[in-house]
Amino acid sequence: MFSTNDLLADDRLEFFRRCLEPIRNKIRQEFFNQLALRRNQAINDRRNDHTASYVSASSQMGSQNECVESSCDHVSVSNDMDTDDLSSVQSCDFYGEQLNYENAMLEANVSYYENHDSYVICPICLLCQLQQQNDSIVCECGFKIHSLQNRPVSLSALKNCIFSSLILHEGQCLAQPEFVSVAYGDGIQLYLKCSFCGVNVPVY
Repeated sequence: MFSTNDLLADDRLEFFRRCLEPIRNKIRQEFFNQLALRRNQAINDRRNDHTASYVSASSQMGSQNECVESSCDHVSVSNDMDTDDLSSVQSCDFYGEQLNYENAMLEANVSYYENHDSYVICPICLLCQLQQQNDSIVCECGFKIHSLQNRPVSLSALKNCIFSSLILHEGQCLAQPEFVSVAYGDGIQLYLKCSFCGVNVPVY
């Protein structure tokens, strides 16, 4: 059976980087989506505040101040654009800091992966750490593998099977595969699938 110990130190480091890259991309995309959502919400809130202020001023001052209101509205729009530009710069700075933090965390995870066979990221959700509970391996996302009569479960064995399947696939296809859980008899079996090359093989 393949083991990550069979790889040279530099190869192991690069291998773990590739294994963690989908996790990093998913975290980055989710953060970017949340950042864009918060920014759009802030812009909408400011525009709603400007609209409410404009309507209130119009009802109080009447038609004799239409020119003044028009000028104020123009200034409000300009200020809103300036604020949006500042918000964009601040968002970019914050996003850059977040990416630097992710890189540092990625390096830490690579080191931890190398030295702890029991540390396994769930191959289904790519976010949570798998835990062994008696004769089962479980994840917060709902993924669960039970021991079968011919397959006692262990985190280190599952980790080696996941990595060996990734290496075998990478030698034949450059696309990014995915892992899926399939009901099999009395339990669940983990499969590696690739929509590009069509591979669909049991992993564990």
